[in-house]
Amino acid sequence: MTRVMPTKDNSVFALDIGTRTVIGVVALVESGILRVAAQHMLEHESRAMYDGQIHDIPKVAHTVLEVKRNLEKKIGFKLTGAAVAAAGRALVTIQSRAETEIENGAEIDMTMVNSLEIAGIKNAQKELEAGGDDKLERYYCVGYSVMKYYIDNYSVTNLLGHRGNLIGPAQGGPGTAAPHPGAYRRY
Repeated sequence: MTRVMPTKDNSVFALDIGTRTVIGVVALVESGILRVAAQHMLEHESRAMYDGQIHDIPKVAHTVLEVKRNLEKKIGFKLTGAAVAAAGRALVTIQSRAETEIENGAEIDMTMVNSLEIAGIKNAQKELEAGGDDKLERYYCVGYSVMKYYIDNYSVTNLLGHRGNLIGPAQGGPGTAAPHPGAYRRY
């Protein structure tokens, strides 16, 4: 198998700015698999961060720049944008439920699953907006995870290919897991 060389157009630069270290990774998709082309880790020279929060922006920026420069030497081109994880304090998590009736017990396909997931995201957005906090209306969805799928109140890990009458959360009392907690980030 021929290795794909990283270029500005086929790579992603990701940064993890942690309490003790900054980790940079340049990766690309090769034969359907994410491959790390280069990585570099550098410890902060002094306590610039506490409990995952930046306290000294210039010191953290210096460490990030050093990681970026090291990666650019390894891959041979300039990095101009980065994917970063948001700090937990910048996120709001909402858990919501959605359900969809299936006509005539039809086989569940990807369109049905996507529709169910989008309904769950919309429900989470409505819950966020109904909270009454003016600050929360400036948030948008940055990701979601399905906790559980259900077909006719029976838990399954994947809906595709099954048949049933109702997909979504189980009916019943507390503790029944629901699809779609969404993480929302301020913009």
